[in-house]
Amino acid sequence: MSVTQSIYRSRWGYHPCDWNAWTRIKRLRFLWFLTVRRLAAWRRWSNKLPHNRVVWRRIRGEDGRPIGWEKVEALAEPRVPEFMVDEARRRRVIAHAWIDACYRQAKQPAAEPVEVWPAERLKEIEELLSRLEAWYAGQTDV
Repeated sequence: MSVTQSIYRSRWGYHPCDWNAWTRIKRLRFLWFLTVRRLAAWRRWSNKLPHNRVVWRRIRGEDGRPIGWEKVEALAEPRVPEFMVDEARRRRVIAHAWIDACYRQAKQPAAEPVEVWPAERLKEIEELLSRLEAWYAGQTDV
């Protein structure tokens, strides 16, 4: 018994997924890119020495002129979803780089019919999207 998958055609060409899968991969790529930005913020934070991870505030005299600086608080470590980070060669790198490739493949129409994504790929997209949405829903500093 063979399973036949339909070919997805738009006005501009052929795509590897339908419209619903396209909207999910588009949302997943958005959240993935937010994670890339959070990881970059974490790298900037981790490159600093602990005594430099502070917020400074300007002290002003009675006449309003600046007279110095004071430490207000320590900078909190930027939070990154741990399931989106791989530890490679003692460095934190973003996992699931295939998301951007899938997004670009689905966005760009092809002149000839292209291979439809397998059901496993669509399931993986759906699971990762739900995990990321749940993680970001619990964040207050998004």
